[in-house]
Amino acid sequence: MHTLQIKVSDNLYNDVISYLSKYPKSELKIKKTTPYPKDILVSSVEEVRRRVHEAEARVANGEYLTQEEFEKQMDDFFENELGIKR
Repeated sequence: MHTLQIKVSDNLYNDVISYLSKYPKSELKIKKTTPYPKDILVSSVEEVRRRVHEAEARVANGEYLTQEEFEKQMDDFFENELGIKR
């Protein structure tokens, strides 16, 4: 068994996955990774609903960021996690 790691542009991703999916699952295992932290990714509609409900409850309790605090956190995230400077 060998391990390959490839980076595929978004416009080719579906074609590559479609091609690789033709092989038996016992012979080829595909593991998708992203550069984003797992806690920001959403995998279902139910997860979205749960997170929105939790956010609404926090706002109702006065637990939210000011616009300036939010922008600072977003700038830090994009720079430190994704390497994108504003």
